[in-house]
Amino acid sequence: MEKSQRYKELFLQYKNMTDEELLRIINSGDDYQQIAKEVAGDILKSDRSEYYQSIQKSERKETECQQKNELTKNHPLYNDIHQIAGDFRFFKNLTIVFLVLGIVLSIIGIFAGWYSLSF
Repeated sequence: MEKSQRYKELFLQYKNMTDEELLRIINSGDDYQQIAKEVAGDILKSDRSEYYQSIQKSERKETECQQKNELTKNHPLYNDIHQIAGDFRFFKNLTIVFLVLGIVLSIIGIFAGWYSLSF
């Protein structure tokens, strides 16, 4: 017998819940429909190794990110790198300003040359 569509939807919704949340659904009075209690019970009886592995994987990933951030912040050149990046931004902006000024002054020079030639 194929499970109903509602059962499948609830199964997908409940499969990532903790054991405590599933037990709360099962032990609730009339707050949940009978099918919800059945789904929660089936999930608790099933092999939850995939769920626990996903939790462990996310915890490992979070720990690795925290360790990486700590190592980055504790690196002796951490502040120097930010200073160097700021210096590069300053020189980039300075270069852009000089290029714009050079172009504007060149245009002014060209027009001044044409103006002086016309008299």
